[in-house]
Formats: sequence, structure tokens, C-alpha cells
Amino acid sequence: MIGRRAVLRWLSAIAALFADTRRFDARAAVGERFKTLTPHQARAVAAIAERIWPGAESAGTVTYIDRALAHAYRREVRRYRVVLTRLDRAAQQRFGVAFVAASGEEQDALLRDLESGHLPELAGPQGTALFDLLRRHVMEGVLSDPIYGGNRDFAGWKAVGYPGPSREHSAEEQTSLQPSSQPFRSIRDL
Repeated sequence: MIGRRAVLRWLSAIAALFADTRRFDARAAVGERFKTLTPHQARAVAAIAERIWPGAESAGTVTYIDRALAHAYRREVRRYRVVLTRLDRAAQQRFGVAFVAASGEEQDALLRDLESGHLPELAGPQGTALFDLLRRHVMEGVLSDPIYGGNRDFAGWKAVGYPGPSREHSAEEQTSLQPSSQPFRSIRDL
């Protein structure tokens, strides 16, 4: 027999998933289509990205990661599926909700466990390597050229003061500690 608590946890997880789906589906309605990630996986990647770099989701990091997994990083798809499934399972066991429905502090705790190699079923170097993979891909999504789907509106480059590629830089620009005054541009603009 299923206990009252289990039913309440299950209902709260379902409600959180639907609430998160409505927010995420608004993006899909304006053209966000995923090549590799399922909608649930995309929400989980968005949640992870936000914990690693606040603002990463609005910068297009999930789009970047999805495109990369469809092409250059297609060998990593299986590893993504493993880590996302295990994070969900750990969140369910520890907090009674899916990873995306967990609070920011709970998500941080799970990601810290993954990074340190202490997440159940991903203990040791395997967990640390998976966290490093996620972090690297999030950073790439935030800081890559917008032509690859991330760094929407140059959000990452604005955060670090990088104006984008240039055909040449003067000696003063190369050694200056001041932010560049050049306009932001992509590879597409060269």
C-alpha cells in the first residue's frame, strides 16, 4: 500500500514538472527545438547550467549543448543520459522530487556530491568526470561564439568583457587591463 507521504511527494513532483514544462514550452513555441535532449533532459540541463552560471539558460546554453550533443559531442550523449538519470534518482531519494523540482540549495547539494564523487551510483572519479563534463559544456555554452547557439545576445562575453573576434588587435588593446570599447561581434560579423 502506498503511504500518504509518498502520494503527496509524487503529486508535488508532478506539479513541479508541469509548472517547469509550461515555462520551458513557452521557449519551444518560439522555435526552440531540440535535436538530442528530451524536454525533461533539457529542463535538467537548464537547471544544472543555472546552478553553475546564473543566467546560463537565458544565454542559450541548453541550445548550445543540445546542438553539440547532436554533432561534435555525440559520443557524450550516453554519459549525459546516465548523469541526468542518476541526478533525478538521487533527488527523488533524498528530497522526494525530480532534480528540476528540487530547490536551488538541494540542486547545489546534489551537484557538490557529484563533483566530489559522492553521489550514489556515481561515486569516485566517474562522478567527478561527469561533473567536469557538465561544467565544461555550460562554460562553452555561455562563452562560445553565438554562431553555435549559446552566448545569446553576447551575455557571456559581456560578463567577462570580451567583445568577440577581431581581425587584428593593437599592442595597446592586447596589454590593456581596461574593458574593450569595441562593439560586440560574432564570427558571422567578420
